[in-house]
Parts: sequence; structure tokens; C-alpha cells
Amino acid sequence: MKLFIKEITILFLFTFLIGELICRIFSIVSDIPIRGNRDGYYLLKESQSGIYIRGKLPRWLNAKYSINNYGFNSSKDYVFDKNLKSKIALIGDSFVEGFQVDVTKSIGRLIEDSKPNHEVYEFGLSGFNFFDYQELYQKYNLQNFKKVFIILDMDDVLTIKSEKVFFSKNLETKERVFRKIYNSVLFFKYLNFNHGIIREILRIFKTFNSINSILNFSNKKQIQSLDINQFIKNLKSILWNIDHVST
Repeated sequence: MKLFIKEITILFLFTFLIGELICRIFSIVSDIPIRGNRDGYYLLKESQSGIYIRGKLPRWLNAKYSINNYGFNSSKDYVFDKNLKSKIALIGDSFVEGFQVDVTKSIGRLIEDSKPNHEVYEFGLSGFNFFDYQELYQKYNLQNFKKVFIILDMDDVLTIKSEKVFFSKNLETKERVFRKIYNSVLFFKYLNFNHGIIREILRIFKTFNSINSILNFSNKKQIQSLDINQFIKNLKSILWNIDHVST
């Protein structure tokens, strides 16, 4: 048994070492956009860029992103000056955020190509809903823009509260400590971001607990069944004794 555990450990370490080496030689690990404290909420940090790599071979997303001065994925910084009548606003979730395509080929840039005299500002944040869209509209005074388009799906409308997350102490610790460790171990980062290894481990653990609960429940039912049989047997014995005493 000890030899088996030793061999498994050596195999695991060797595989991990090879995986880490491959991830450092080839560009297969995503630059995950950094989140932090923005106005008390857990949102994307301003002024960062990188390459977003997601998926499994042969379907592989590889796109450049650029978080601008207001924390939105856009190739241009936003300026809220008096010249707003030539500006168009797009509001939405990950569809508008657009990490899946190069930032220079986003919806906003395509609209600008077809309408050269207009400038498009994209206000897209993954997970946001109609409550958040309303807040964005008011916060940036988008009523002064020439056009405002809000891209919705059914879930955005049926929701009952904002999806924004407060920047708690736990999130601060996560970003300050664990994020650095996570970003330094490239093979694990690749397995988790592209293949969801943590999610799969939790799923297996949950399945194991469910099976264990079913087995325990089954055992309890057997025990209860034995107790009932014993009760009937005792009852018959008592009735037999009563009958004989009365006679």
C-alpha cells in the first residue's frame, strides 16, 4: 500500500511539473481580468489589459481585452464632456462586455465602422441585470447621449435585485493573498479556468455525499423495519399471555 501511494505521488508530481512547464512555454493560460474595490463593490479594476483564453481544444477562444479608465472592456477611454450628442451607449451583461472577441472588434467598434460620425461607449459587465442597467444609466447621465441601447434577456427582466457584490473583507483577502498564489501556479490556473477542475472536484464530492446519505437512509430503514418486526413479535407474545391468563 505504501509503495502504491508513493508511486501515485511521484506520478502526480511529474504530471504537474510537465503541465507547469508546458503552460510556461506556450501561451495557453489566460490573463484573468483583475477585480477589486470600486465604489465599495467587487468590480473590474481600471486600466488593465491582457489576453482572454477560454475553452477546450479544438474550440478555443483567444481574444485581447482592455479595461478602460471607467472599468469597462473597451479599446477607448470614456470622456463625458459636452459633446455627448454624437455618442451612443450600449448597456448589457457579458454579451456587451465581450471578452470572447478582440476588443478592437467589439459591437461598439463595428457600429463605429458603419457610422463614422458616432462614438460608441460600451457599458457591459458580466452578470449584471436590469437593476444594474438602470443604475448605470443614471450614474453616467446617459439620457444626454444621442442613443441608448439596453441589451436584455428574460433573466435580466425577471430578477428581483441587483447582482453587484459588495467588496467584503473575505474578497479583499482573496484578491490580496490567494490571487497571487493562483496566478503563479499556471498549470492549476489553466485546469481551473479552462476545465473547471475545482467545480468538478466539488461536484464529485457532492455526489459522494449524496450516495453516502442514501446508503445511511437505507440502513436506517432496515433498522426501523427490524424494530417493527420485533414490536409485532412482542405484541403477539403479550396477547398470548393475556389469553392464557384469562382462561
